[in-house]
Amino acid sequence: MREIKFRQWDKRNKRFHYFGFDVNEFPFTSPVNPNREYYPVSQYTGVKDSEGAEIYEGDVVRSKDGLVREVVFSEKASKFCIQSYRMDPYKKMTKRVYSILSCEVIGNIYENPELLGESYEDTTRIT
Repeated sequence: MREIKFRQWDKRNKRFHYFGFDVNEFPFTSPVNPNREYYPVSQYTGVKDSEGAEIYEGDVVRSKDGLVREVVFSEKASKFCIQSYRMDPYKKMTKRVYSILSCEVIGNIYENPELLGESYEDTTRIT
């Protein structure tokens, strides 16, 4: 059975709280703060990186082609994947989605947003 695990970023204390649950035990509530706006929750992808570290959405990974990208859940593809942000010739931000296999976790968007560079920071201004 796939492990169902989560982590929750605690903005106040600047650390993660890790938790999981058994699908046979309901109702489920987070053992930490349920306010997701201030305490965002990331799900475990079920995949480990090339070094054996668990990969969660919001992790920053180095892909096998050497590029640094963010792990996201793609609603369109219905799976976890990595995406890169690039500026196209018309100065519009575009997203590209790639497989999370063969990656190495090097940080996360909460503690290390600078790893994604200036183009990532630009996406926060795009609506």
